[in-house]
Order: sequence, then C-alpha cells, then structure tokens
Amino acid sequence: MKVDRVSILLASLWLGLTLSATCSTVATAQQAPDLIKQSRTSAMSERQIRDILDAMAKATQQQDVDGIVKYMAPKIAIKMTLRLGKASQQLSLTREQYRQYLEQGFALLQRYDSQYKNLKIQIASSGQTGTATYTLLEEATLKGQPGTLVSTSQETVKFERLKGQILATAVTSKSTIEMKRI
Repeated sequence: MKVDRVSILLASLWLGLTLSATCSTVATAQQAPDLIKQSRTSAMSERQIRDILDAMAKATQQQDVDGIVKYMAPKIAIKMTLRLGKASQQLSLTREQYRQYLEQGFALLQRYDSQYKNLKIQIASSGQTGTATYTLLEEATLKGQPGTLVSTSQETVKFERLKGQILATAVTSKSTIEMKRI
C-alpha cells in the first residue's frame, strides 16, 4: 500500500484516541466523582488505576474530551511513535495539544473499537506513583474513507498523586497501524 501524508495525518489523528481508550470495561457515570474522592484519601492502588483507565475508555466511547483529559496532569508528557507502512512519525504533545488532537480525531471518526491485553500495573512502595503497561488493539473507520485502520500499540502510562489526586503524568505509545481496504 502506498503511504502518503494524508494517510499519516488521518492515522495520527485517529491514533490520538489510543491514549484514552485503554480498556474494554467501562465505569458508570457515578463512579468518576468517587474515583477522585478516593484518590485524595488513600495510597494509590491497582484498582484505582484500573478504574481511571475504565472511566477514560467510557469517555472515549462517548467522545467526551473533558472526561478523558480530567485524568491527565496539567503538565503531562505524551510521546507517541506511529508507524504506517514504512513511514514513521513521532509526536510529543501537551495536555492542551492532546485535547485538540482528540477533538479533531472525534470529528473524523465513524466507528471505533478497542481492547487491551496484558495489562500490568505496578504501584511504588510509597503508594504515590504507579505505572500501567499494556498492549492496545484498535480498529477504526473514518468518515468518508474506504477501509479500516487497525492498530497495535505498546503503551505505558505513569500515574502520580498530585494535590491529592491520582493523575496520568506521562504516556508513551509505540503503534503500528495498517490500512485494511473493504
């Protein structure tokens, strides 16, 4: 398949959704406030990180940008490497740039499905930091585009307790994207 700049742009816009759609299980709308309250009063736990990832996944399915970025620290460092065919692109985004990235990606999206495998969560002995690593499998159809984008990503998300809240402070993602024609 020939890879052009438009394909890379569409793939990278779509892939912006990968950071926020990390789980197939979703939290209910009532859980989000509880997650924030719980995270202020206790040491970080694996369950809290899973719940945050689930809430972000639900927000992604609802195309709720605010529901995604509220779990990200104001100074989060987002680094993505996207590979489509032989072309590769690296992105470094701030929280605000990621917000814009999501808004643009959602505007292009017709259908999106994801699931993760091999989720591993590690909590530091202090209970103030944690790391989630996983493989994310995604499929998306963009409006007006033939075919489907299929992505496999290796992702790492670092969490820290900041001002009493557990927030993502760094995300690293390495993705391989394929375009499958219908």
